[in-house]
Amino acid sequence: MSGRGIVLKSELDISEDIQSGTLVSVLEQHLPPPTPLQMMFPPGRAQPRRVAALAEQIVRAMPKPD
Repeated sequence: MSGRGIVLKSELDISEDIQSGTLVSVLEQHLPPPTPLQMMFPPGRAQPRRVAALAEQIVRAMPKPD
C-alpha cells in the first residue's frame, strides 16, 4: 500500500491489520451506518454440518445489537 490511499472495508476484513498497525483508521466521524449481514439457505433443504457450523461461528463472532 506504500502509505497511500483510503479504503472503506468491513472491520471483519481488516481487524488484524488495524491491530498490527499495518492500517490506521481515519475519518471515523464519517463512517456509514452498520449494514446487516444476512445468510441465506435454499428452502426446504437440510444444511450440511459444515454449513451449519459456519453459520454458528459467524453468529458467535458478530457483535450483539444494543
